[in-house]
Amino acid sequence: MTGANTSATASGAANARQMPDWDNFIPPEPEPPEDGLAQEEPHLRLRIILLAHYHDCPDALVSGGKGYYFYDRCDINAKFAPNLTIAFGDDVERIRARNAYMIWEVGKPPDFAMEIATPSAADADNGIKRELYAELGIGEYWRLDPTGGDLYGEPLIGEYLLNGKYRRYPTYRDDKGRIASRSMALNMGFYWDGMEFGINDPVTGADKRDLPEYDRALADANRTTEAERQARLAIEAEIPPYQGRKRPPPPPIAAGHPALTAPRLWYHTHQAHIPAHTAIRERTMTTAKTPTPTIARGATDTRQMPDWDNFIPPIPEPPEDAMLQELPILRVFGILEGHFRARPDALVFSGGGFIYYDRYDMNAKLAPDCAIAFGVNAARIRARRAYMVWEAGKPPDVTIEVASPSTAVRDTGVKREIYAEMGVGEYWRLDPTGGDLYGAPLVGEYLVDGEYMRYPTHRDAKGRLASRSEALNMDFYWDGAVFGIHDPVTGEDKRDIPEYDRALESERQARQAAQQAQEAAEAEIRRLREENERLRRQ
Repeated sequence: MTGANTSATASGAANARQMPDWDNFIPPEPEPPEDGLAQEEPHLRLRIILLAHYHDCPDALVSGGKGYYFYDRCDINAKFAPNLTIAFGDDVERIRARNAYMIWEVGKPPDFAMEIATPSAADADNGIKRELYAELGIGEYWRLDPTGGDLYGEPLIGEYLLNGKYRRYPTYRDDKGRIASRSMALNMGFYWDGMEFGINDPVTGADKRDLPEYDRALADANRTTEAERQARLAIEAEIPPYQGRKRPPPPPIAAGHPALTAPRLWYHTHQAHIPAHTAIRERTMTTAKTPTPTIARGATDTRQMPDWDNFIPPIPEPPEDAMLQELPILRVFGILEGHFRARPDALVFSGGGFIYYDRYDMNAKLAPDCAIAFGVNAARIRARRAYMVWEAGKPPDVTIEVASPSTAVRDTGVKREIYAEMGVGEYWRLDPTGGDLYGAPLVGEYLVDGEYMRYPTHRDAKGRLASRSEALNMDFYWDGAVFGIHDPVTGEDKRDIPEYDRALESERQARQAAQQAQEAAEAEIRRLREENERLRRQ
């Protein structure tokens, strides 16, 4: 809490410290903790619920750790980055464009802050962060422990600010036997059912975790008919495991599609399956700054092997304009995670760890916005907090990048080259600006003999720009405002089932019902008052 203490000045005295040049300041991005993957699922779940709940509130800002909060205008280092914050009555669009929350510009601290426990951050969450949040005047501070209490002492702790100190909200067992506690700032109840966290809305009586993303997607998947399930299994059976050979022809699709006219190398026959002591490389795999020596075919690589067993993988640093990518990444990741959640051999990951593609070079790594791999040990990779191509036995099947001004050139240049040489079967680029950064809003490519070929785009039945991913057997589309995914097996728009849109629609219906009930109650009160007044005058 150094920033808060050193920023104090004598009452009434002028602050003589030099003022930083905030107008030209480019805010840095918070660095996730080294064990940040442990937070990913509860963080994502709660953030989606709250984003959906406050979607129609233009004065509500829900932020999920993508930018710093600065609290001392004379000290650039006086900043903090909670896992989740909510602030009301603020200039939301200006803050997002700024990619930072300057408390003196906004005029108030956030109303609500939340931390999710990890071993590396738990002590700070319980100590220095708690003291700082109280001193800044953050009205509520919540701490959620996915271990059930091993790190924070309890799975669910909510506190409110009273006279500069935090007082704890009581916890209780709700009617379903879950540990629960009420947030007065949000008028919602947080709960822990022994496995995961959720939110209950006392206005609608609904468990908010049953509306968005994982649970609704999983429930819809479980309701799929047996015929549809068999159709999907038949399609998936045509995608072979990685064996360094050509993929069988895909199911029939539109005439003229490149899959019908061009031979395809579905998985690149590269170093994913070679012995530990040998590197079979015909040409260099490079990043922009870290060249890797070329090793002749069949030669032994004499470079020193890093100590991967004791290696602690770093967490990728988000780009400086990460807030611009947040919602598209969240939407696509949520849909794909929900769709493939029931498959233990399917890994869907998003920005929480690096892909390492050279076992002799720790700097040979990439961090896609989203990636999907089939036929891998997903649980082991999550525990490792990194995707080692040689350990997984293959590269990811699909990588996805979402455009931002600071990453667009690299996405279309060096990243595309490395993905191709690594052997990533499909590479998709989504541009939320409509094509200003990538040249087109939707670009999908598939690998043929080490080079990417572009999938054709078309206008679907709803007039949207669409393109088919054979690896996923789904269509990506762009409707001019948001990206979505269409499932040709079920005929459903996947964005209408999981996470955001279903949550928004349910939220709007609940708000409308609550508003109608309130208006009816107010009308009844007015009628009774008028009746009482009439009787009094008689």
